[in-house]
Amino acid sequence: MHYGYAPYQTPPPSNGIATAALVLSLVGFAAPCLLAVALPLGGVGLSKARKTGVGHGQALAATIVASVLLLGWILFITLYVASKP
Repeated sequence: MHYGYAPYQTPPPSNGIATAALVLSLVGFAAPCLLAVALPLGGVGLSKARKTGVGHGQALAATIVASVLLLGWILFITLYVASKP
């Protein structure tokens, strides 16, 4: 029987790499240089999620968002440069 304090509980597992990739990919909308870091981190996060079973959704979302934004920025810059006389 425990009196006073609750017994110590371990924190739930997390995938910090997937979280970092998702944050960087979302910030990459304003700072496209971060997308070059977010995309590989998303891949590493997917690999870690496959091993641990945690963070698959975050890593997948980070990879998709970073890919779409990177392609969007490349298209934008290409069209901008092509429109210059």
